Amino acid sequence: MVVAAFAVVGLCLGARAAQMSLAEGGPIEAFAAEQSVEQAAEPVRGSIRSADGRELATSVEAARVIATPYQVDDPDQTARELERVIGASTGKSAAEIESALIRRDEDGDLTGYSVVADVDHETAENVTDLGLAGIYVAPDTIRVYPEAELASQLIGHASDYGEVFGGVEARYDKTLDAGKDVHLTLDTAVQQELQEALRSATTKYDAGSALGLVMRVEDGAIIALANTPGYDNNRFSKAAPELQRNRVLTDP
Repeated sequence: MVVAAFAVVGLCLGARAAQMSLAEGGPIEAFAAEQSVEQAAEPVRGSIRSADGRELATSVEAARVIATPYQVDDPDQTARELERVIGASTGKSAAEIESALIRRDEDGDLTGYSVVADVDHETAENVTDLGLAGIYVAPDTIRVYPEAELASQLIGHASDYGEVFGGVEARYDKTLDAGKDVHLTLDTAVQQELQEALRSATTKYDAGSALGLVMRVEDGAIIALANTPGYDNNRFSKAAPELQRNRVLTDP
């Protein structure tokens, strides 16, 4: 009787398990579906384009070199080996790299996460081949400015950490973050001519700076806007704050 009772209970449990597994919309299926839902990938930040179709700002696939400082055996040696591989493309010195490898938290302990640099895929592979303790790479996207100094103050800047600084990047931040492109009335040929004219003028008259604005008579559209001296938007952090300001708009 005891054996028979256990057999009956076992059969009932087995039947219930089968029912929960196979029943459409059952709890187990719902739980499994919930666990398998993948979050939608965030859209890549949109591009800023000129009236003649040139990309003035765009996001490209890249990789991020990341350190786990407390796992790095020899920060000095590791920094020198990394500098040999990523120094040329990132402009970072061994000392700058080492500072990322020995980063500490508020308690003075070595942190578990420190960004070393953003690099292209080929460089990332070379970093991986080094096999350095505490150093790894992760997929990423970086913001690049193909025209470098062209209209840099007007375009503004978006950092690789989601911060935006002035210009079109800040004004249309939500639009760009949604993956949509922003098209300007700016013409790159006219912009280049204006910037060259301003550079020549500052040299000729030994001036500290010069400003220029070209507008279309019919509708007032801005065709070119320049501040000289300017800066390479790909090296925004190296530019002095007074150069980053769009003086054509802010000074008046």
